[in-house]
Amino acid sequence: MEAETRILIVDDDESISRTMELIFEAKNYATKIALSGQEAIAATKERDYNLAILDIRLPDVDGITLLGQLSKMNPDLGIILITGYASMETAVDALNKGAAAYITKPLNMDEVLITVSQVLERQQLKEKLRESEQRNRIIVDAMSDLVLVYDSEGRYSDYFAQDESMLVRPWNEMKGKRIEEIVPQDIATIHYENAKKIRETGENITIDFELEIGGALRWLRGTMMLHEDGESIVAALKDITEGKHAEENLRLSEERHRMVLSSMSDMIFVLDKNNNYIEFYASDQFAPFSAPEDFLGKNVKDILPSDVTQKITECINHVRETRNREEIEYSLILDNAKAWYSAVQDIHKDGESIVQTVRNITEQKKAQEETKQAADTALLYLDIMSHDVRNQLQAIIMASEILEHMELDVESILALEIITESVEKSQKLINKVLATKELLSMPLSVIPLKRAIDNLLMTLKVDFDDVIVNTQFRVENPLVQADKFIEQLFMNILENAIEHCERKMREVWIELQDREKGYQISIMDNGPGIPDGKKESLFDPRRRFGGIGIHQSIRILKKYGGRMSVHDRVESDLSQGTEFRIWLPKAS
Repeated sequence: MEAETRILIVDDDESISRTMELIFEAKNYATKIALSGQEAIAATKERDYNLAILDIRLPDVDGITLLGQLSKMNPDLGIILITGYASMETAVDALNKGAAAYITKPLNMDEVLITVSQVLERQQLKEKLRESEQRNRIIVDAMSDLVLVYDSEGRYSDYFAQDESMLVRPWNEMKGKRIEEIVPQDIATIHYENAKKIRETGENITIDFELEIGGALRWLRGTMMLHEDGESIVAALKDITEGKHAEENLRLSEERHRMVLSSMSDMIFVLDKNNNYIEFYASDQFAPFSAPEDFLGKNVKDILPSDVTQKITECINHVRETRNREEIEYSLILDNAKAWYSAVQDIHKDGESIVQTVRNITEQKKAQEETKQAADTALLYLDIMSHDVRNQLQAIIMASEILEHMELDVESILALEIITESVEKSQKLINKVLATKELLSMPLSVIPLKRAIDNLLMTLKVDFDDVIVNTQFRVENPLVQADKFIEQLFMNILENAIEHCERKMREVWIELQDREKGYQISIMDNGPGIPDGKKESLFDPRRRFGGIGIHQSIRILKKYGGRMSVHDRVESDLSQGTEFRIWLPKAS
């Protein structure tokens, strides 16, 4: 590698930055260190760099923001983003903002050097391909129903059709005509505006539009791109009418069913066309209304504060206009305390009146706020701790890598191996803790239980390829209310079982069956077993005999409304291994 290749290291941890500098300079890279975002910006203003290695967390700016700033200053700068833990959302955001690569701590310097080499090679290749890129950009999707070519004046010049019925007119009537002579002016205007943008930027543009073809309205998706002649426009069109209709039907169905009236509603009112209360039903008499005569015959504005009245009136008017059910939330001050209510408005069967279902959701709101505050505080400390601990682990790893290149005696080599193994275990613990940081905020959805177990088995095969896995499913298409952490729940139990088994031939069994309005998943092993005295305290968070994995699984189960127990795999025979029984309720 030539010496003029310049690398900018941006990391607030000076020990990591200095270590990387030593390693890169040994590979004949010219390097500079920036310990903050401002230093990185100043360095980039002074001279051009081929590559920047950028930590996502800096004292004065986050790495994603700085990535965009540096890319804007030097569009040819290759940027490798480094972070303390992997997040699919962060990775996608980084790559969308222009990062050339995305790697996580602790850093393996051999892998870092390979990544740096690959990014630099891609930059060189990009430069070589820049001239031919214009010609190759117009490759058209082979699955398009119709491809049209317009010249610089907007006249049809060529076409390809898998389906001739997609043509608005026969081709001999379209060729040489301007767009506005064939399609409505509004569609033609959109074409000309997009064509101008494409010629200016070279970027493709995709639009959906509706057009009458053969006497029927069709929805089309068109991808517009620049022709290799540099002036003409290629439009690859696909008929998406069926998909659009399906989307609309699905949307309407979801709207109709989203707010099904709860049988536990606190109050149900019927309002006439003038928003006067004309009927009433209540499962209990709750404040602010003590009796039906307090509101029957009165108008909404006579009962509720003006701000709440306006909100409800706007919602009712919209429901009458769209004929769709809608829900709003509002608060009232009662006895010097705030109370929260949910009100669902729907059209009465008479087609004119409004049925309003009101529920007191004060406790739910309080619980949500308390949970959010607790989760935010916990995540804050978790992020701070994991970031700082990872930095220290990274410094240990990099120092160890330097020691590996020195002449060491046997005892020192063994000590170095212990250090490396301990760092890896610490890293694994941090990853396991961070894996469920979104547990409280992640919504539940219907999950096919068998699919989750199948995914688990694929992971198990990669991580523990020497373990014999036996499965038995006695249920067809089991569904549960869960989220993405369900696989983590099972993997924690399996990892514990496998890692504590000292037999030469390690074996596990996974069984799934119906049990008590739910499903029982049994995870069994041929390990040393768990004494009865420890079985009782295994799930006690104060004792933590089962390690972090067991207690993480308990937290996940609690969210799902499930439970877990531990038994001997063979009754009263401790030596034959352990059985964990996990019960999950069926999805309603």
